[in-house]
Amino acid sequence: MRRIFIAYFATHVPATILIDSQAIVPDKYVPSFAKSLLQFHIKQNDDFLMLEQPLWLKSFIVFEVLVQLPLFFVLLRKLRKREENNIRLLGIGYSCHVMTTMVPILSEIYWRGSFALFMIYFPYFFVPLMLLYSLSLSEEGNVFIRKGRRRSTRTAKKMR
Repeated sequence: MRRIFIAYFATHVPATILIDSQAIVPDKYVPSFAKSLLQFHIKQNDDFLMLEQPLWLKSFIVFEVLVQLPLFFVLLRKLRKREENNIRLLGIGYSCHVMTTMVPILSEIYWRGSFALFMIYFPYFFVPLMLLYSLSLSEEGNVFIRKGRRRSTRTAKKMR
């Protein structure tokens, strides 16, 4: 699961910077290749949300850029280095927030009948749900231990 979370955050960083942020960043600051990438995404996936950019979506994106984006780097580092210090608090807080914002996004897509677009956005709900579940069931200091495996005393001391 750790590798899934690492891949999620590593791919979410460029998606946030190059695609999502265009809803709130003035056009003159967006590189032309990023504009082309967004237009390709909108056309290829019929992404009416990024085309229309309703105010409620922009408000979610402001929070994504200002709060979530820095948190991506923190959680990515903690996951890669297996740093357990505060990962439960940060990961659970992140997961709950993202899942809450994804409900209206997925609902809008569902009610407009775009199954393909729904499947593009759905991992941004499902992976945080897996992270929430994983961190909620773990004990502080044992986040990265697979079930059924016990850490040796020496390994446990290294992790602290």
